[in-house]
Amino acid sequence: MSQNSIVFRGQNQLFVNTDLTKLFVFNNDFYSDNNTFYYNNSGSTDVTVPAGTVLGRVTATGFLVPWTHGATDGSQRPVGILMNDVYIVYGETYQQGQPYCIRGQVAEQLLGLQGSDTLDTVVTDGYTAGTRVRDLITGLGIKLIYSDQNTMPDNY
Repeated sequence: MSQNSIVFRGQNQLFVNTDLTKLFVFNNDFYSDNNTFYYNNSGSTDVTVPAGTVLGRVTATGFLVPWTHGATDGSQRPVGILMNDVYIVYGETYQQGQPYCIRGQVAEQLLGLQGSDTLDTVVTDGYTAGTRVRDLITGLGIKLIYSDQNTMPDNY
């Protein structure tokens, strides 16, 4: 989705910066059947979980949740990338289906990770221990591309 920002507005001139960066590039595969995104907003403010958030799956419930490397419920293994922004009112629990990307090319700089996690965070639990998040995401079939690849004319 493109975004415009007005840099200068004069009587006879208008300068606008347009950002055409896309999160999902080319023809990606998305999945949404029988997958429930779950988020319990027990905080005191509304929360928006942005598109591009890396998701994990809780083994016991099958719920998709924002990925964190310190989880021990199965969600410490990435399964995809959230396709849309999800808005959750404070004090509410969100529990609905949301499409997510399972394969394709994704703009690396637009990925969302929780807390201090980065793509170079090393997973410390389970059979993926010692593996960087970047490698786990790539192993799903998601190719992380840099922003300069995301601005080529063939992306329109």
